[in-house]
Amino acid sequence: MPRHFMLSCVRGALVFFALIGAGCVKPAAVSANRGDFRAPRNPPRVEYTIRCTIGPTVDRLTAREMIRITNTTTMPLRRLQLRWPAGSEKSAEIKGNGEPLVLVHDSKGLETDPMVIEIPHPLVPGESLAIDMEFSLSSPSRTDQSLFVDWYPQVYWGYPTHADYRVKVRAPPGYVVATSGPLDPASGWYNIRHAESFGMFVAKGLRSKESQSGDVVIQCFFTEKGEACANLILETATDVVNFYHDRFGFYPYASLTIVPGQEFPVGGFPVATGMVAIHGMERMPDASPLHWRWITAHEIGHEYWYEYVMPLDSSQWLLIGLGMYFDREYVLARKLGPGEHHKLMSRYLDGVRKGLDTTITRSPEQMAEVKFDFNNVVVHGKGFSVMSALANCLGRKVFERIGNRCLKEFGGRYLDLGRFRSVCEEESGQDLGWFFDQWVGSNRHLSYDAEVQSSERTADDYLIEVKATCRGSLTMPVPLAAYFEDGTVQVQFTDRLLKEQQLHFKGKSPLREIRLDPNEELALIFPPLTQANIAMAKRIRALRDEGEQESAIAVFNEATQGGLQVAGGSWFHLGLALYDAGHYSEALDAFGRASVSREMTPDFRLGALVWQGHMLDLLDRREEALQAYKKSLSVEGFHYVRHSQYGIEVNRAWVEERLRTPFSRE
Repeated sequence: MPRHFMLSCVRGALVFFALIGAGCVKPAAVSANRGDFRAPRNPPRVEYTIRCTIGPTVDRLTAREMIRITNTTTMPLRRLQLRWPAGSEKSAEIKGNGEPLVLVHDSKGLETDPMVIEIPHPLVPGESLAIDMEFSLSSPSRTDQSLFVDWYPQVYWGYPTHADYRVKVRAPPGYVVATSGPLDPASGWYNIRHAESFGMFVAKGLRSKESQSGDVVIQCFFTEKGEACANLILETATDVVNFYHDRFGFYPYASLTIVPGQEFPVGGFPVATGMVAIHGMERMPDASPLHWRWITAHEIGHEYWYEYVMPLDSSQWLLIGLGMYFDREYVLARKLGPGEHHKLMSRYLDGVRKGLDTTITRSPEQMAEVKFDFNNVVVHGKGFSVMSALANCLGRKVFERIGNRCLKEFGGRYLDLGRFRSVCEEESGQDLGWFFDQWVGSNRHLSYDAEVQSSERTADDYLIEVKATCRGSLTMPVPLAAYFEDGTVQVQFTDRLLKEQQLHFKGKSPLREIRLDPNEELALIFPPLTQANIAMAKRIRALRDEGEQESAIAVFNEATQGGLQVAGGSWFHLGLALYDAGHYSEALDAFGRASVSREMTPDFRLGALVWQGHMLDLLDRREEALQAYKKSLSVEGFHYVRHSQYGIEVNRAWVEERLRTPFSRE
């Protein structure tokens, strides 16, 4: 599977490179058809040996590549697919064991239409083939750096596989090279085995630091301005590799390379096997220490769940969800707090509140019709929510066994939903169709509430009766905790078959409170959704998306007077629409409601408080505005909120400036 089809939204802002050739393949005389392409069930591992030279302005690369295949299958191989980056042209000649290979079909650089070559002499079991070619590529890179992803011709069987790589790079003077594999100083080759891909980052003006976790060499590249952040990332990466090694019993690769990504601290992405990028390293103060530690753990998690065990296009959500579940285990083990994971889950919950269809299993035709950010809402947000809910149902120990077994059985192979469900059912001893049908195959959502029905004191105990009610369309066991005044806690699970049920607790002291989902591991919708709530959320979104800000005051009056339970995110967007229309008092009200909404993430809680300060400044209530700004600085785990339509980035520096200078629309 092409890597730039995977995590496409994360990499969308990056430059991808097209091969350009010195000419085109010289086909031999057209031969009789010797059989169509057949993908082996267990394909042979391919070995790539590549020598490449980077041009003086790092916008051009020329290379000589040798692809070696030994047929370890039980059938002869007659045809191969070669995957070329989109828009590529072929090199002058491609040879196999010294003979020109027959070009059956030229893809013309289209990923969905692969290049097919025919081997002059069918490769029988046990025999080897060496494919030799030269190629070049160019890119509209920056003059000081270039990132090479999917940059070399690859054998493709129709699904992701592992390969072995030996790469030698000659870069211009003054440039540093970072790659997927560690460098052998004696030979000058970068090497990595059992890898899905090989990436390169060539840049000027970067420094690097190195650490080691067991046998794993960790190297972090950074600019002078990003050094403090790089120090934290490198320290965290060393700890994360140790943690994952202890948890899973191994680390898949001999090295880990960390490179800088985009300017803003908006996450990161796996560049290639053994190589990750972290965004915004030069803007360390704009994100919390938790963010930097979590994103490091998250990207390293991809080395297990995306590089070692690989997804199909349709199972990206599964591998991303598994990675997020286990990086949450790291965050919790280090007592860093679950704030970043609440943000991820909130992406999905916000989509549900907007009435989006969050069904995961879709055909390619259905995916083509999706009009919202499926990657963030479903692949990441719901993908993590599903894994967290499944672990909550089965228990941490069972889910840990599931993870370890998947790594053991699917290393070097792809993992899809069918295979994953089989492992889950075998390890748990349960038929889990009810779980996957609801969470993966439908648009149902989870919503429960609970209330104390009675509290009776006997001679020795306090007897508590609680009614739990399913308010959503999805049913599953949900934990309900009873907290007593003596500090004891009791937890029971609801029965998924019952829409309404009574749970009974017995304590030695009075009840202090009850709480659904006490560990905050479930994507619970609260307040419960109604069609009226969904319709209101869509109307609020349309105020900005469709330029109807002048209707904002009417929508605000309906939302505040109609008894609707409007979610915090909708209040926030309504506040912006009211601000656009000049209704500052009403906008202040809307932002106030958003700031106290229980489902708001730290970023938007910060934003809601700051925008209250903005409105108070515009209303000439400066002292109250200062209090709002000061309160926003106490929000834990905040990152920032960017408003590109205003050219505003609400972060700590922005708030500190507002403490000195009142907000003005000018």
